[in-house]
Amino acid sequence: MPFFISTRPIALALLLLTTVATLPACQIGHKAPSASSSPAPTLSSIAKQRDRAIAIVRNIAHHDNPQLRMRAIETVQHLDSRTALPLIQEALNDDHPAVRYAALVTVGKTPLPWLADAALAHAHDTQQPDYVRAAGTFAAHKTAPSPDRPIDLTPLTTLLWSKASGMRANAAVLLGDSGEVAAKPMLRDAALNPPARTAALDQELLDLQIREALAKLGDEEQIKKIRLACYSNFDEVRVLAVLMLGRLNDHSLSGNFIGFLAKDPMELRLAAAQSLAELGNPEGLPVAQLAARSQHPSIRSQAALTLGRIAHASPQNNTIQPALGRLLNDSDPGVRLAAASAVLDRD
Repeated sequence: MPFFISTRPIALALLLLTTVATLPACQIGHKAPSASSSPAPTLSSIAKQRDRAIAIVRNIAHHDNPQLRMRAIETVQHLDSRTALPLIQEALNDDHPAVRYAALVTVGKTPLPWLADAALAHAHDTQQPDYVRAAGTFAAHKTAPSPDRPIDLTPLTTLLWSKASGMRANAAVLLGDSGEVAAKPMLRDAALNPPARTAALDQELLDLQIREALAKLGDEEQIKKIRLACYSNFDEVRVLAVLMLGRLNDHSLSGNFIGFLAKDPMELRLAAAQSLAELGNPEGLPVAQLAARSQHPSIRSQAALTLGRIAHASPQNNTIQPALGRLLNDSDPGVRLAAASAVLDRD
């Protein structure tokens, strides 16, 4: 039976899920440079840094690596519609389905109503993979709200029952971001019926995604379970749970996050720093500055995103812009893209 939900306009947040590798963590034994230790950024220097960030996004949107193209399209959400539109239109016709998926989610997030027809076409195209059709359905729902013509979200809800836990997680994220309380029963049902033969780690990550989706839809009891996940045996689960609590504006474990700033692995330290920044506390700045010089590109990327959030919590600190400037010129394209996202999300 088709599943229809109302089409009232709702704010949407795009989840960035970082796959965590357990790496040796550095020791934190220094203080963050004071805001006066570097010259205050000028409007000209900020504008130049933003121009550099836009150039990076445009360049990587045409990279040979589809994963980088996908990440670039996710970053397009921070651009004005005139700059974003041609990049998204091109990505909608990309050879790789993951890039098309990212483009459709970005269409829904922005939203870009003049791409509603293209989104609906992808939703109805049976030649597209299931997850691309699901993203097209989501984008059409977000960009063309009409009480007289509700969007059939069956392709999206069907994905919630995929045999692959990652596909289920994608569906949970989109349903949570839809803001529709009608999705809560099926999310709960999916949580009680995990895919067969799923590894314990993958199951815990999926469980977290479903809980965050339910929390976004108003089920605050799920936040308690997310708090517990901060103490999982899996580093990946702990990192994701900490990031979720920051996104959900939950202050209950703020003191614990401060303790996490000195706990291995470095990904957990950065997650704590980022969530503290989301909650208005820039105390994790030393961690982000230290991680920005890591030999591991994945750590430097996470550091860039964390610095971007800390910039919101501490806008007068003069050391953040130079640190992001260095990362914008990193040798690794993924790090440059993360830094560009942080710069563009500053506004």
